[in-house]
Amino acid sequence: MKKTILLLLACCFVLSGCGEPTVPQEEYDSVVAERDELESRIESLENAIELCEKAAEYQARMEEQYKHAKFVLFVMGGDRGY
Repeated sequence: MKKTILLLLACCFVLSGCGEPTVPQEEYDSVVAERDELESRIESLENAIELCEKAAEYQARMEEQYKHAKFVLFVMGGDRGY
């Protein structure tokens, strides 16, 4: 008899978890939409960071390649417009 009652209670406990979802569909949809928006913003920020890194890399290259030109202009007259 005890086994039957325990089995019945176990079945009731298992079946009680099979009901309606605890989160309303409207709330779930709003959370999913917010997640999608945040993922989109993350992607655009990652692209901006990548662009800034490339710009810094190109600027460093240009400064390295043309640092001798700055020196030549300075030696030739600097402020006189040469």
